[in-house]
Amino acid sequence: MALIKSLSPRGAPAQCPPPATRRRRIAPRVSFAEPCPAAGVLPTEEPPMDDEEMKKQTPPLVAAVTAQGVAAAFLFLATTFWPQALEAPFLLVCAQGLLAAAVSAAVQAPRWWWLIHALFPVAIYGALQLPIDPVWYLIAFILMLAIFWRTDVSRVPLFLSNRLTAEALLRLLPPESARIIDLGCGDGGLLRHLARARPDCRFVGIEHAPLTWAWAALASRGLPNLSIRRGDFWRENLAPYALVYAFLSPEPMPRLIAHARKCMSEGALLVSNSFMAPGAEPEAVIDVDDRRQTRLYCYRILGLGRGKVQA
Repeated sequence: MALIKSLSPRGAPAQCPPPATRRRRIAPRVSFAEPCPAAGVLPTEEPPMDDEEMKKQTPPLVAAVTAQGVAAAFLFLATTFWPQALEAPFLLVCAQGLLAAAVSAAVQAPRWWWLIHALFPVAIYGALQLPIDPVWYLIAFILMLAIFWRTDVSRVPLFLSNRLTAEALLRLLPPESARIIDLGCGDGGLLRHLARARPDCRFVGIEHAPLTWAWAALASRGLPNLSIRRGDFWRENLAPYALVYAFLSPEPMPRLIAHARKCMSEGALLVSNSFMAPGAEPEAVIDVDDRRQTRLYCYRILGLGRGKVQA
C-alpha cells in the first residue's frame, strides 16, 4: 500500500513536521528531496473506494431519473382520484419537484441534488411557456453536451485554473526536466502557461469533452512540449509523471486517491486544487492570492520503506 505524504520544503530541518497543517502564500520552489517520514497517511482500516467499487454505485443520472419518475408516478395516481388538480398545472409541477427532492433525500443523495430536483420541473415548465422554437433548445443541449460532455458520470464540472494558480504550480515543478499531467485540463490554459515557462518539461493534458478538448488542442499548437489528448483520465497510467495536477470536485476525490496510490510512482507529487484528499491531511497548503482564494493541497506519494509504490 502506498502512503500519501506531504511536501517538505527545501532547506527544512531533518525532523518530522508538527501535525498541524501549514498554510502559506504562493510557496517557494518545493524540493523533491527525501520527504519527512512523518505519518500523514491514508488509514488502512477505511481505504478509499477503488475503480470497481465506484462502478458499482448507481450513476447519478439514473438516480435522478428514478427520483423524478417516482414523483411523476405518485402524481399520476393522485390526479386519477383527484382530476381537479389538472386545472392547476403549475402547482402540479411544483409538487413534482418537491416529491422528487423528498425521494432524493430519502435515498441519502447529496443535498445539492435535492435543490436540483425541486427546481428542475419548474425550470422545464417555465421554458415551455416561452415563445421559443424547440429547435433552439436542441441546439443549446448539443452545445452544452459538447462543452461539458457526461458530467453526470464524471461528476466533474468544467473548472478553469487561473494564471495565479499556474504561477503557484510553476513553483512546485521539480528543477530538473520532468513530465507533468493535468487530469481534466479544460481549455488547456494552465498547461500553456507552464509549457511556455518550462520548455525543458513535458506536459500532458487529458480532457473528455469534445468541444473543450478541440479548443485546448488548437490553442496549444506551436508548443512542442505540450500534448492535449481526448480521453478518460482514469485510464491514464500516472507512473511516468513527476507531478499530477487535478481540479475536480469533492465527489471523485476518493477515487482519485485510490488511483494515485495504485498508479503514481514513489516520490511523485499530487496537487489537488480546492479539494482535499479524504483520509490524508496535507502538510503543505498553498494559498493563492486570487479572487476565489484558491488553495492547492499538496501530497507526495511514498511506498513503505524504500520500495516502490504498491497497488
